[in-house]
Amino acid sequence: MARPHRIEFPGAFYHVYARGNNKQKIFQDTQDYTVYLDRIERYYNRYHFILYAYAFMSNHVHLAIETGEIPLSKIMQGIQQSYAQYVKKKYRTVGRLFQGPYGATLYEKEESALNLVRYIHRNPIEAQMVENSKHYPWCSHSAYLDLSVCTFLDKKFILEKFPYDEAKAIRIFNKFVLEGPQILEQLNFDDAKDRQIVGNKRFVEGVKIKIKNSSFSSEFDKNNDFLIPRKKTLFEILKIVSKQTKVSADSILSKSRLRTITKPRRIFAFISAKYAGYGTVEIATYLKLDASSISSMIHKTEHEVLQNPLLAKMIEKIIHIIKARPRK
Repeated sequence: MARPHRIEFPGAFYHVYARGNNKQKIFQDTQDYTVYLDRIERYYNRYHFILYAYAFMSNHVHLAIETGEIPLSKIMQGIQQSYAQYVKKKYRTVGRLFQGPYGATLYEKEESALNLVRYIHRNPIEAQMVENSKHYPWCSHSAYLDLSVCTFLDKKFILEKFPYDEAKAIRIFNKFVLEGPQILEQLNFDDAKDRQIVGNKRFVEGVKIKIKNSSFSSEFDKNNDFLIPRKKTLFEILKIVSKQTKVSADSILSKSRLRTITKPRRIFAFISAKYAGYGTVEIATYLKLDASSISSMIHKTEHEVLQNPLLAKMIEKIIHIIKARPRK
């Protein structure tokens, strides 16, 4: 199978991941982890990309990177090859260290950066290595909390998502990583790993324009499915939300401003945009509202789920139903 074309242009924001060949360990001791981080710093100084997060597990790595004038392929080639050479020399091994080329999925930064960083920082927790990622030394979470120093890590963009002074923003960010509902990841980053790009149609079309105007030798693979597939139509999502909230579909589609109706309407808009990949204009047209109202609904729900565990649980349940494969 031919390797898909890389989608590359200045300012591209990626979830980058690499795994050991045959799932073998790529880090054997503390020095190995340190050397890999040093390699990232070396190529950061050389190629001037932006690093938002990292997590090094024993047999794989996760990075959140925004590129500048140097394409991701060149950045990762430098990091991966120089580290592989170090390992081969140290342990006198032969053969591949990494399982093929690195993987990279392009995301819309404003929509996905915060949740991608959370996903990366939760890797040591999900692996049951620590209860709090601040105790895991090979994850950038401790640097976000000012418990360690990583001079080439950009924390400002993420922490500014929390509209408070820096100290409070750090506390809330830590709580968000540890306790924030799973739904706020917006997309299932694991499921998206086999895709080059994840986003709505407007984002994909914007990327095409950027590629066309870029000096990078990058193009879309015509055989690749870029968006996470829309497993449900808006009508199907509406029916599921209606059933779970016990509010009729007609009421959700109405102009009623009763809280018992506006809440399910906001849930519908939030899930349609953040999980199913529908654009605000598409949702607005379906609900016969303006796009700014839809954006307001989405942002309000996004913040509310942080404070309301019951709402978060309901949304997670709805998404679970949407993702479930129909019985044959």
